Amino acid sequence: FNAGEFSDLMDASVDLDKHSWSVKTLKNMICLKQGPAIRRGPSVFVKEVKTSANRTHLLSFQFSNEDAYILEMGNLYMRVFKNYANVVSGMSPYELVTPYAQADLFDSNGIFQIHSTQSGDVMYLVHGSYSPRVLTRTSDTAWSINEIVMEDGPYLDENVTTTTLAFSGTTGSVTVTASAALFASGDVGRLIRVKHTNWSWLKITAYTDSTHVTATVMGAAISTSAVTTWRLGVFSPRTGWPKTVAFFQDRVFMGGCSSYPDFWALSKTGGYSSTTITFQPSDATGTVADDNSVVGFLPSREVNSIRWATSDSRGLVVGTSRDEFVIRASSLGESITPSNATSTLFSSTGSAYIQPVRTLSGSTFVQYARRKVFDIIYSFEEDTLKPLDTTLAADHITEGQVLGMCYQQEPANIIWAWKGDGVLIGLTHYPEQKVWGWHRHHIGGVSDVGGSNAYVECAATVRSSDGKRDDLWIIVRRYINGNTVRYVEYFKPFYDSEQVLED
Repeated sequence: FNAGEFSDLMDASVDLDKHSWSVKTLKNMICLKQGPAIRRGPSVFVKEVKTSANRTHLLSFQFSNEDAYILEMGNLYMRVFKNYANVVSGMSPYELVTPYAQADLFDSNGIFQIHSTQSGDVMYLVHGSYSPRVLTRTSDTAWSINEIVMEDGPYLDENVTTTTLAFSGTTGSVTVTASAALFASGDVGRLIRVKHTNWSWLKITAYTDSTHVTATVMGAAISTSAVTTWRLGVFSPRTGWPKTVAFFQDRVFMGGCSSYPDFWALSKTGGYSSTTITFQPSDATGTVADDNSVVGFLPSREVNSIRWATSDSRGLVVGTSRDEFVIRASSLGESITPSNATSTLFSSTGSAYIQPVRTLSGSTFVQYARRKVFDIIYSFEEDTLKPLDTTLAADHITEGQVLGMCYQQEPANIIWAWKGDGVLIGLTHYPEQKVWGWHRHHIGGVSDVGGSNAYVECAATVRSSDGKRDDLWIIVRRYINGNTVRYVEYFKPFYDSEQVLED
């Protein structure tokens, strides 16, 4: 059964080998790569979310086998789960205050609007309407979320107009005066790079009018004289904040904002910590070294909004609303630098604003209409990356449209996706063995008055407490005793030969 569900459109493909391995419906069962289909485990209640009236999301935070967490993200808060239970402080669930309001957590379709990437005990969070944050963990009940300091960039191109900037002082807080209208109230928080003898940088702290702002000198001392050699920062409340984040070759990638949707930036090599990310484009004299920040705009036919990014063996893969690109060094095998960076179009599939999943064989992303799920594969014949449609034989499986994905490696390689109709679907995923098998999972109970099946609103995977498998966690909307509730639950594993029969 490892071909999974086939749609009616495949009925005539009787000469296809996999046709005889397919099924019309595979419900609440998982197809294994070896061929069998096995009943999935049951879901287990853990805790009702803080506010059942609100849609809530789960994030995975994996530091080690011993320190693996599921994070409940809701209106202005975060709660923590570990070892199948809510982490408590005193007699109450441990809770961290966050800046993200309920209205900004999801779009109108229910797609989570925060993208994240993790390194050790540090997770970077980006949202187009909020300055980037860093989530850090010290212990089970000691978490913090703070605004990340973006040092010395990224910037737009150097000014080519006659507009000058003059400064009331050389260090500390200064008044910046422009010779023409340049500023707006949304520039508070924006960076300025300026060159007198050497380059230095400032951060705008207050807006006065279109020609005057207050800024703090963050770099070396400047001069008070008026100059035309200046650059403005890309990200700010006025221009928008980055919408996607990823790690690539010991750099942090950030891309996409409302004013410059196709702009991308890579930090300095190793230029990130639990407090700062450095995007310095050159040293003070203007000399650009190999480890300096790398920035650019995608070479698209039209302005494409960056939707996601993920590291791949062939480079940094970036998905936009219309096309997919790979950013890498001009020569394969080299590390990317400001002088050798290239961005190359390899597909015009178009992507949804859903973070892709990293699998054992590469990356998988959701198409812009949210009806197709594509693997990114390398074609030796064409020497290029290509998208492979994993839903080709099961186009019906995504009816209701995909809202998000997560990846489970043990006990089976499965890409899990939740949809707008509340159905959880899974893809048994072994491309090397040519196994792509879709299955569907209807959760017991009801989601509303007269409804059928409880409604899965999100999913996340995290290493089990014994380190032997990856647990699949979900938030389920249920209708119980006349009330709509949202429960955090996880799935018990399906039966295998290591389990005692009576268990």
